[in-house]
Amino acid sequence: MNPRITPYLILFIFSLSGAYWASLPKKRSSGERSWLVLKERLSSLSYINPSVKVEIDFSSSWVRVFSRKNGKITATDEFLASKAINDLREKMADVKARKVIGSYEKIDSGEYGFEGEEKTILSLNTTSEIYEFEVGKRSFQSSDVYLRDMQRQEVILSPNKAINIVINAKSRLFKRNIVDFKLSEDVSHIDLSFGGRDINLIPSKEGGGNVMWRITGQTTAHESLSNWLKRFVGLKLKKYADESQVFDGNQVFSASFQLNSGSRESVTISLKEDKKHRSQYWLKSSGSPRHVLLDPNRTKTLLRDLENFSI
Repeated sequence: MNPRITPYLILFIFSLSGAYWASLPKKRSSGERSWLVLKERLSSLSYINPSVKVEIDFSSSWVRVFSRKNGKITATDEFLASKAINDLREKMADVKARKVIGSYEKIDSGEYGFEGEEKTILSLNTTSEIYEFEVGKRSFQSSDVYLRDMQRQEVILSPNKAINIVINAKSRLFKRNIVDFKLSEDVSHIDLSFGGRDINLIPSKEGGGNVMWRITGQTTAHESLSNWLKRFVGLKLKKYADESQVFDGNQVFSASFQLNSGSRESVTISLKEDKKHRSQYWLKSSGSPRHVLLDPNRTKTLLRDLENFSI
């Protein structure tokens, strides 16, 4: 081989190898890593900024949202959280860092949103530890947010999805369904009580595998009542009662659901008037610590339809 050609041949081979390696598919990486993994189960958290304070108790799934103005609480919302709270708990127990900015003492705090007297603080609480982060501003053209680890005094850039759920707790966590089970899959029988009547319902599989409901002692399913049950469990919860609110309304409906798991869940609906003499329908379930307000028009229509069925 001509010695003058050898260096060019070697270079050519390396070029081909590089091109081949570059053409191979590569696994994409988000660049995230765990910054703080809680050693104990997260029991509660709080988030406070100048306009809102959020408290979440994971053991009871109870959420409190306080609206704030000039340091004072102007309104309070309290509610039971949906199953989405379980995912939030997992996310918050593993704080991610997309990028480590550095020591808080060595950065320009204003550049990352940490200036000002009113701070935004996120507190993660276990039974024995409290972990606090000061929340800064969002990264440019990104939903990521800067966090100051108050224990390590380090600043990180962290994904903002879980924090955003906390900030918007009422729209993201509010439990709006009156039941968590599925009528067609999880219920073995239902007891209804309304208008002085007591009815026991059992499932009946009709053509096509659809589950309908028939009254005990009857041989055919009651189609209207089956459709009514679907509408009933589709009701949405609107507002949880205040802790000090006393209920002296008239109970107009109750339902008890025997589940295939062996447990039983019950709901009652009571009718009362507000201060302006408007009808209000309040639901109390075995899974909720408080009464919950229902939509008055939909509830009134449902109860009227039930009364008018030929049973």
